Amino acid sequence: MKLIAVKGLFGGAGTTTIAANLANAMRRRKHPVIALDLCATNSLRLHFGMPIGDPRGLFRSGRLVDDLREAAFETDNGLIYLPHGEIDEQPDRTDIEGILGGLYELLQRFESPQELIVFIDVPNSESTILNWLTTHAEIMLHVLTPEPRAYPALRYFSRITWPQIQHQGLRHWLLLNQCAPHLELSRDIADLLRRELDPHLLVPTFIQRDQHIPEALATQQTTFDFTIGAQANVEFAAIAEWLEERLEVKQ
Repeated sequence: MKLIAVKGLFGGAGTTTIAANLANAMRRRKHPVIALDLCATNSLRLHFGMPIGDPRGLFRSGRLVDDLREAAFETDNGLIYLPHGEIDEQPDRTDIEGILGGLYELLQRFESPQELIVFIDVPNSESTILNWLTTHAEIMLHVLTPEPRAYPALRYFSRITWPQIQHQGLRHWLLLNQCAPHLELSRDIADLLRRELDPHLLVPTFIQRDQHIPEALATQQTTFDFTIGAQANVEFAAIAEWLEERLEVKQ
């Protein structure tokens, strides 16, 4: 089982959209894929057509379910989505650690003829989840957008977060999202980031700003399911192939 964590350097970077569309792109490459939502807002479901009122989720009455198949929502192409579910109050650190340990065991019970790939939508504010992912994930994608907030976020990330998330076997990359070459500010900041950041830490394909992405979300679909002609589909497919090579998994 391969875990890929998708986390934003700041709010509004597009983490949920990227997690959903990369999971779908990897599924289109014939891999068994789970999209796991660890955000209490349950926003990831909107990309997969799961009704907002559907009560399924990892949590039921504030407790982790005993069988993930009870929580699972399957899309038409066979992608498994595991929503967060509803909780009445935020559990404390000790409870979260116990929940995450139980969750990993439940994920390992999923039967698959090929190696299972799990894309995880990670909340920004929960350090306990981040610590857990540091020891269990294979890859962590840190999403940022080319805007003025990127610089203070990167400074905090390099000084505070980066030393805390180093672990043998976990690899990190930065992914630029919502790039708009036709807008001077976005283009200039993207160019500066490309020049100043270590190229080995950057995902080689950037996600361009594409109006099809929010339109797809409005219809509760991934971008590819909404329209095959979107430029974003090419970029998501390229990143999925790149991840496939990093994970050394075969179609």
